[in-house]
Amino acid sequence: MTKYVILSKKNWVEFIATMVADWIKRNIVIDDLEYLKIKLGIEVILINLLKGTVIYGLAFVLNTFYLTLILHTSYLFLRVKSHGLHAKTSLNCSTISIVLFVLLPYFSRHFIFSNHFIIISFMVSFLCLNRYAPADTEKQPLINRQRREKLRKQSLIHCLILFFITLMIKNPDIKKMITLGILSQIIFTLPLTYKILKRSYNNYEKYTETFDE
Repeated sequence: MTKYVILSKKNWVEFIATMVADWIKRNIVIDDLEYLKIKLGIEVILINLLKGTVIYGLAFVLNTFYLTLILHTSYLFLRVKSHGLHAKTSLNCSTISIVLFVLLPYFSRHFIFSNHFIIISFMVSFLCLNRYAPADTEKQPLINRQRREKLRKQSLIHCLILFFITLMIKNPDIKKMITLGILSQIIFTLPLTYKILKRSYNNYEKYTETFDE
């Protein structure tokens, strides 16, 4: 009897990553540690490509593609410096991403955000970032104090940049999506969110503090 092997998403991602990493190792001299880093990097890229395809595919079907793009971009622009919670599993990450980047733009497109609401939202976000950013995770503790301070300042700068963009832009949909992107990211930096989800906060405190020379 012929046996058929059904590859799960995780298996085929690992399968492709292994093939590419093996090809690189055959053509370039790398050690085992470099091999594992390359393989892991390829897996991350493939998983993110798959998630992106699903998210923007759904956004296209629901006719919210450009709204999703704006919200997602503003969210990432702030998150890259403020960090914050990560989902424990790929499935949870995909679910949260669909809710934030597809369903939120879809259901909020008919809402109207006043300028007062937008200004207040950015003021609250700025204060939260000043107090809580950057927020680390168990797997990625921000041990270096100087780096944390640098990321905090950069988070505030990114927040101000997005705020000035919303002031200059006339399109209410763009203003709304940028505001929602900022608020969405702020949620993932708050201690309350960590507590509700039973996740460890300020993980760097578990380690010996490090400093830049």
